[in-house]
Amino acid sequence: MTLKKAYITITITILMMMVFIIFYALDVTNMNLTWAYSGFAVTSIIAIGAVVFSIQQVKHERDIKKTGFFHTHKYEILDWITFICFSIMTIFTLYAFFILPSDVSQNSMVPTLSPSDRILVYHFNYEAERNDIVVIHITREDYPLVREESFDGKNSVYYVKRVHGLPGDDVSFEFTEGYFRILINNEIVFTPQGEQVLLTPTQRNIVEGSLSMSKIKEGEYLVFGDNQSVSEDSRSIGTIKEKDIIGKAIFRLWPPGGLR
Repeated sequence: MTLKKAYITITITILMMMVFIIFYALDVTNMNLTWAYSGFAVTSIIAIGAVVFSIQQVKHERDIKKTGFFHTHKYEILDWITFICFSIMTIFTLYAFFILPSDVSQNSMVPTLSPSDRILVYHFNYEAERNDIVVIHITREDYPLVREESFDGKNSVYYVKRVHGLPGDDVSFEFTEGYFRILINNEIVFTPQGEQVLLTPTQRNIVEGSLSMSKIKEGEYLVFGDNQSVSEDSRSIGTIKEKDIIGKAIFRLWPPGGLR
């Protein structure tokens, strides 16, 4: 590693750190990936340490004459260390602010998504749109109607659902054969399989109770699972807060395929 290359490397490292800090300060994601923040910090320190050591070694050329594997190949080793650190820093930045792979563990989105499917979640400055498949952070405190067994002893859980109702949408109900079908902006809501989304009288009361004069409140959404027979969604827990929608599922990594 030449002195010029070392200075270029440390400049790039500092720029990457600045970008990371700016993204963090701007709060561009609803995710809070502490492990990614910590990992980025550790690799940044290692990268800077390797570059500073390289600069110190270049300025003391007499050290090059020393024998031994490390002194013979030290610049190659330091080059590899900084390259690996840059790669890891890039991955942590992507995970923390842009895209993140995740697993599906529930049946509520079958057949669109099945348990054990691997998906890619986009979360940079994300704002939910109708028909988006979203990942939602559900906590006991914010969603007291969620069944206790759904948490499996934890304080929070992640749901994957489809967005049907946006802030300001008008919501109404029509009684049919013992159930209520839900209408958003006077249009009946269907699953992608062509089934009407149906509610029991209790579920209708839950949804209606989370509305404001028959409209979805600002910063809240109605979400339903594609497999409504087993899905715990807005029918039973009410509207979802915008702050809890952490990203959009944009691709199925395994088995490979797109999402719609």
